[in-house]
Amino acid sequence: MRSGETVSKYFHNVLHSVIRLHGELLKRPEPIPENSTDERWKWFKNCLGALDGTHVKVRVPMSEKPKYRNRKGDISTNVLGVCSQDMQFIYVLPGWEGSAADGRVLRDAIRRTNGLRVPHGYYYLVDAGYTNCTGFLAPFRGQRREMPDDGNDVILEESDDDEANESITSVEPSDEWSAMRMTLAGHIKMDTSKTKGPGQNKRFWTEEEDNKLIESLLELNNDGSFKAEGSFKPGHLKELEKKLHEKLSGCDLLAKPHIESRMKTLKTNFQIIHDMLTGPNYSGFGWDTERKTVTAEKPIWDAYIQSHKEAAPFKLKSFPYYDELSMIFGKDRATGQHVETPADVEEQLQNEGGDYNPDDYASTEDVNNASDNNVDIQFVSKASKRSQSQTESSSTSKKQRKGKSSGDLAAALTESTMTLAAVIEKSSARLSKAIGEDLNDKHVQLGEELSWTTTLTIMERHKVYRLIVQDNALVSYFFSLPDELKDDWAKGILAGTI
Repeated sequence: MRSGETVSKYFHNVLHSVIRLHGELLKRPEPIPENSTDERWKWFKNCLGALDGTHVKVRVPMSEKPKYRNRKGDISTNVLGVCSQDMQFIYVLPGWEGSAADGRVLRDAIRRTNGLRVPHGYYYLVDAGYTNCTGFLAPFRGQRREMPDDGNDVILEESDDDEANESITSVEPSDEWSAMRMTLAGHIKMDTSKTKGPGQNKRFWTEEEDNKLIESLLELNNDGSFKAEGSFKPGHLKELEKKLHEKLSGCDLLAKPHIESRMKTLKTNFQIIHDMLTGPNYSGFGWDTERKTVTAEKPIWDAYIQSHKEAAPFKLKSFPYYDELSMIFGKDRATGQHVETPADVEEQLQNEGGDYNPDDYASTEDVNNASDNNVDIQFVSKASKRSQSQTESSSTSKKQRKGKSSGDLAAALTESTMTLAAVIEKSSARLSKAIGEDLNDKHVQLGEELSWTTTLTIMERHKVYRLIVQDNALVSYFFSLPDELKDDWAKGILAGTI
């Protein structure tokens, strides 16, 4: 039988080989042609396919569960899947925590170096959970599409400029795209039987009501009876309704839709500011604790707002509840630190020298180890028997010839000591070899461990690897640290403070 370590090496080797085939396994997108006769797709000229997020259940440490808990209460990772018209994968982005919204994952996908590319003039179909914007066609909320029978098609105009060859880099609505959707809707029969829509239960909250809601949320958070693994338990909305009725005379706020809707708004605003202050790819933002506003230089604001339109209001607007909401939602915010596309992994393997070498595995090491173990057992067994025999002989001699007992006992002890010394020497050599092999394994695993437990960039991980791999004591200490401390320790090594 092979050891678990050997199986793990081969298993990861196969995974790395499959990842390197992503260029062959993933299909290149092909738009719907103008002469398409497919009853399902012929209405969507220039469409490249469809995309959506899917949740895959995962097992994560207890401290990470709030980030991975989706809106249905399951611990999962949100995976973006992009498919062609014939149900073949075009692009996959795994790794986002389950609490991350589909729209956030999509924005990340199109901004990545090895991300999703949508040329101007083409688009993907998405569901109503996404923003209807250039490159992504979403249906009207509360409506169902049916195939038209009037033969009219809608074709996106293609540009002759160089811009047409560029890819979309943002997920933002536009009047032109909305008009295109309206034109398309005019050519498709719509079932308008559903009349539900946003705004039916809209209510303006007073400052006092907001303050009491935040106060009640903090009470529930600190009490702990309505929290489990970092998230609120079912029934917390009713408890908030009860608390608000006690704190506000004549309060008419209900758990649903009022309190539920207001909490979503507050959490959304908090997440926008939280991403600015703690996001991995942005710096230069600060927080004014007195004015309760985000601070930054004008160039930083302008650059950030270009790709994050939702942050624009907070350039001048204060958010007085950020500090309180940080205590409630701060640890539950998805970070996306484990997100990697196949191309990212392949690039990392190349940079870390992770190429597969059959010679590293095609050996008889296991057989040799087994043989060595047998030799050791026989050696110790013989030594033990010899020692036992010597002791018995000495005891017999002592009874029969008391005059020579001291000499015989000394000889037996001397031989036993020499035998024991030989065993210790052999064991020490094997222990030293085992320690050396363990350190070698840790050196091999160091790059992967840095990528799993730290938020460093690829280049920063290479620098940390080079700094600590030269000292076996540092390598051993790094692996002995709890995972939650490894990120700060690695950053300290990088900064020279450790």
